[in-house]
Amino acid sequence: MFDGSLQRIRETNGMAERHRELCERVARLAPFDGTHQSALPSLALTRSSTPTVRMPTIYQPCLGIVLQGRKRAVINDEVFHYDALNYLVVSVTLPGMGQVLDATPENPYLSLRLNLDLDEIARLVLEMGDRAPVPPTTDRGLSSLRELAHNRSPFAPPNAFVK
Repeated sequence: MFDGSLQRIRETNGMAERHRELCERVARLAPFDGTHQSALPSLALTRSSTPTVRMPTIYQPCLGIVLQGRKRAVINDEVFHYDALNYLVVSVTLPGMGQVLDATPENPYLSLRLNLDLDEIARLVLEMGDRAPVPPTTDRGLSSLRELAHNRSPFAPPNAFVK
């Protein structure tokens, strides 16, 4: 039992180290406030050193991962918060409002946005066939999800973003 607890502590420390490393990398690639296109066409990095006012935006299909800070998305009257514990998934193009809530020059808001290619996703779904269970759906087209899996650190980004 003790060995298992020690292993989880080591894994958590490793996750914290990878999270810190990812924040440092994004901060280097986004050295000033704004959205920065990465070398990958579908990946953008955002930095904000101060909270922002709520601003109109068009949410495109994407996966939004906040590494540091916190943001709010408003669609109609529904509010979605996302931060290092909650990520944003947008499945259809939606008008809304966005606002960075937590950011300072010492700890700026840092995020990754992976734009989703819906044609490619549809091709993959067809290729998978009936192998995957169908989750319950909502009609919103936007979700803020908690990223906590078994034995995962609560502030760890999805593994795919660390690699």
